[in-house]
Amino acid sequence: MHINKVDKFITEEGLLSKGDTVIVAVSGGADSLCLLSILKALTEKYDLKIIVAHLNHCLRPEAKQEEIGVSELSANMNLIFETREADIKKLKRKYKVSEEVAGRSARYRFLLDVANRYKANKIALGHHMDDQAETVLLNILRGTGIDGLSGILPKTSRGRVILVRPLLCLKRYEIEEYCAQQGLKPYTDSSNLELIYTRNKVRLKLMPYLEKEYNPNLKEGLNNLSRLALYDRLYFKRLVQTTYNKIAIASGNKIIIKKNSLHRLPKALLGRIIHYTLQSFRTGFQFSYTHIRQVMKLCGDTGSAGPVFLPGNLYVYSLPDLILFSRGALRKNADNLRVALRMPGKTSLGNGSYLVASIKKKNELIWPPRKSVAYLDSEKVKKGNILVSFRWPGARFHPQGAPGSKKLKDFFIDQKIPEHKRASWPLVAMDDTILWVAGLRIHDNFKVSEKTEDVLVLKYYNTSYKA
Repeated sequence: MHINKVDKFITEEGLLSKGDTVIVAVSGGADSLCLLSILKALTEKYDLKIIVAHLNHCLRPEAKQEEIGVSELSANMNLIFETREADIKKLKRKYKVSEEVAGRSARYRFLLDVANRYKANKIALGHHMDDQAETVLLNILRGTGIDGLSGILPKTSRGRVILVRPLLCLKRYEIEEYCAQQGLKPYTDSSNLELIYTRNKVRLKLMPYLEKEYNPNLKEGLNNLSRLALYDRLYFKRLVQTTYNKIAIASGNKIIIKKNSLHRLPKALLGRIIHYTLQSFRTGFQFSYTHIRQVMKLCGDTGSAGPVFLPGNLYVYSLPDLILFSRGALRKNADNLRVALRMPGKTSLGNGSYLVASIKKKNELIWPPRKSVAYLDSEKVKKGNILVSFRWPGARFHPQGAPGSKKLKDFFIDQKIPEHKRASWPLVAMDDTILWVAGLRIHDNFKVSEKTEDVLVLKYYNTSYKA
């Protein structure tokens, strides 16, 4: 019965595929022994290759005996066994984190190392319904958002490896029942009874109290809540990725987003976009509600402010029309806001706008070009040094047909460009020379002449631009 229940859950959630190589995390407790036994029973159906992985945390005197016990069980099942010792107390002191955090980090690092060694595509973990209920309740106590309410996900990815949790459909008593039926003898981790750990206090004191005084079906209710929150989380995840790809400009260690793109977003989406942007720097740090709120305040600022300094050496600046995310503090020059132009190719400018560059022969051109298209003498352009930039202090421009250069600000005024749009207006530049104020005018010295053979063609696509 339990095997069928887990098998059904695996199918519904798409946790396993035929031919998977699976690293099974086995501590020796009831959860992990149940997991190993059920996956072993399903080996033929899914054509699985199973490797047992056990991390000795070196925290308790009986830890070595547990390692030997899991090793012997693996041998009896004819399964490959991998183990490692990790001094969790030493890691705790070294990284100045809690024992729980140090242990979790060491476990995942070990499991991923084993997965890489055996080219495994899955890691199976023994989390169950009671764990899920405890996690959701803990996250509520911490003041989490929707993502936290979704609790433990049935599957998550770590690079090319997918972590799966086939036992999330079983309660703790069902797991203990299964172990007794199969003659499995789990080890008891005495640390699970110590009330110095917050999770233990929730499991041993708070959950029983709430079940007795308020809701005897509390665990089922919290699991239902996690499933509903997961649906919302997955919807927002797709929406955030789509929105981010439209509005963000990434270049090296910097990401630029126009403020007017952020102002149009509802707060629920704005916070997620900020979090997604920060996580895209892959610092390894988690960003809290306080961090997100700090950046949201910058987004509402109409002038320059900041920076906000965040974990992982991240800085967030509020410029007149832009929010700029940077790994490390910015230098005070124009390079801070520049993105390399792809030649040939498409360069995203955020908010659904982009530039397309190509090289054509002069006789292939259609005259006259529209304002959204620029023709530049290709021979005069240094191909590897063309950037898309935004206004910088002291910028000057020589418009085609004008007797000389003028301040970029004055050119914008002549073109009747509103002040709030000028700082985020795309400029195609070579070093500090503006070749094209996109959609408006090219530099006089780079216009196509009788001597021109090859032409750099730039096309500016912007849904809000009508010229």
